[in-house]
Amino acid sequence: MEKLRIGLIGLSAKTTPPESGVICAPNDILYQLAESLSKRGHLVTIFTGKGSKAILPIESCDLGSTWQEYGPDYVNPLLFTQKRAEYDLILSSRAIELYKQKKLDIIHAIDYRVSPYLFDSSNTPVIYTVHGDFENCSSPYDKHRFSMLTNSNFYFTNISSKNNKFCALNRLQSLGITPNGIDQNLYKFNQSGRDGLLLVAR
Repeated sequence: MEKLRIGLIGLSAKTTPPESGVICAPNDILYQLAESLSKRGHLVTIFTGKGSKAILPIESCDLGSTWQEYGPDYVNPLLFTQKRAEYDLILSSRAIELYKQKKLDIIHAIDYRVSPYLFDSSNTPVIYTVHGDFENCSSPYDKHRFSMLTNSNFYFTNISSKNNKFCALNRLQSLGITPNGIDQNLYKFNQSGRDGLLLVAR
């Protein structure tokens, strides 16, 4: 199997993995992905705030996540949102720089709202995993972004068949469905035969 140099970009607002007590499921999943890819022999770099506890190499541009520097978000929502968008651009620019220096083969990103505007003009190959429902994205800005994401360098891996169908209808390149997985070794199956389902969420 070919060993790849992979850059992983999560949500810049929070660390990767998230700090204790801070909820950020995409960054949690991203870090598990990073560890799994590293165990398979790939060289993984995580683009995240410098305060992250990641064991793998990180690229932070010597800046902390916006949660660490300006959060929580409800204290000053305007400043927090501004700095979060700015840090997304900074980390995306750094990923492009490393790709052009031939230090990365591919970039995998969680958030497709900001970085495409940079990746589109730099001919950088990117795989996006979207943690949300595409059909809730119907504003004129969303439609403009989707038209840009038809770029041949952009690919999607979807967590639902619904998003996969959306890609087909909107000429977005889908690599298929990759549902959020659960490590079954962490849990024991309950043989007692009780009825019901417990769902824990925000």
